[in-house]
Amino acid sequence: LIMHQGEFLDRAMRAQRITRDEVMAALRSNGLMDASQAAAGVLETDGTIAVIKGAEQEAPKPTLATVQKP
Repeated sequence: LIMHQGEFLDRAMRAQRITRDEVMAALRSNGLMDASQAAAGVLETDGTIAVIKGAEQEAPKPTLATVQKP
């Protein structure tokens, strides 16, 4: 588990050498525009990040915040 209820689990992410940008990319690829929309993020045995969608929150954390324009 690397994300729970929209919150990054930094200790677990560090232990698995996963960055926030990688988790944000997984959220976007699963159609989520906001970290708070995720109930959980799970690092699978094949190295992919599975996203379990949760309920939407009113105060979003944009997943595009770290994306730079070309």
